[in-house]
Amino acid sequence: MAHSLLSELAHDVIMDTKHTSMYRHIDISQATIKKRRNSTIYLNAKHRGRTVFLKTTNIPAVQLKYVIEAVIHNKLKLSTPGCVPRLEFVGMTPENHLVICSEQLQVPSISTWVQTLGPRNKSNRLRTMLLKVCRAFIIIQRDAKFTHRDCHTGNVYYDETRQKIQFIDFDWSCIRQDSSVISVPRFLYDTTRRTYGHNKSVDMCVFMRNLGRTIRGAPEFIAQIWEPLMQRYEDETRNMVERFRQQIDATVIEFENNEAWMRKYPNSKTFMENENQQLFKKKKQQEHDLMCAMQLYKLSSKKKSLKSEYAHKYGLGRLKKNFDYYMGYFEWESMTPRAIEKFVNNITI
Repeated sequence: MAHSLLSELAHDVIMDTKHTSMYRHIDISQATIKKRRNSTIYLNAKHRGRTVFLKTTNIPAVQLKYVIEAVIHNKLKLSTPGCVPRLEFVGMTPENHLVICSEQLQVPSISTWVQTLGPRNKSNRLRTMLLKVCRAFIIIQRDAKFTHRDCHTGNVYYDETRQKIQFIDFDWSCIRQDSSVISVPRFLYDTTRRTYGHNKSVDMCVFMRNLGRTIRGAPEFIAQIWEPLMQRYEDETRNMVERFRQQIDATVIEFENNEAWMRKYPNSKTFMENENQQLFKKKKQQEHDLMCAMQLYKLSSKKKSLKSEYAHKYGLGRLKKNFDYYMGYFEWESMTPRAIEKFVNNITI
């Protein structure tokens, strides 16, 4: 898909250092330029009088990823227009640089907004912000079938005056279309698992962990909301191995009950055999899940074994900022946006 889209792009994007009102002509005279290893970013560029953000690259592999990112961005804008900035256009320069041009938001990211908060009413303002983030994620997961997958506080923007949340930077994201998942490939995500493209908790796990690194001077919010939510997350993951073992045991009992039923009622054999075939497939998936849960458990145990003490601090010590991305192999009920919203709504600061 990305190759096909790239081949169709016209080489008509002009980047110049003078004012212009022409479509796909960009004024970069006042832009701030940030060079990355494989791309160049432009802040405060102008397109037809509007302030825009540019991502550009001439490296073919990165161009393919950026085109997929633009497709996801466009689908999001069509499905949930209020949650993302405007995508102006995608095009190529005559020098074969891919350009993704999008609206540059004029409100702060949450990581910036948090730093501006004074001590007065800080906890209440954080609580309100968190509820808005949860509600925004409920909407885009439901309406756009979208998972951001890199939802740190620098990629979430908050207009406190209008009480509006917007998301940027979709080069880790995935979005479902019918039975397919459109996704930018990333090494941290196994595309064979059942939760791929459906995981409702990974975004809030990443967001909440990142938020915890930035909040200061809000003891009520930390004690009553952030710490209890992270504790629920840790408790759920601590019990993951036992939970999957119980699921396997329940499936085995169901299988054995069907075998006993067939012996007692031979006429039901065809129906029960079909049901047992489905149970056999279910058990194989549960056994695979158990194996993955055991690996994740070991990553977060003190001595990397199933019998040693489990705590997120051990996984964070080994995996650093990638910890919650690895934990995103599974969906955690305690960290879905709806579960967090329900918890926060019951807390008054």
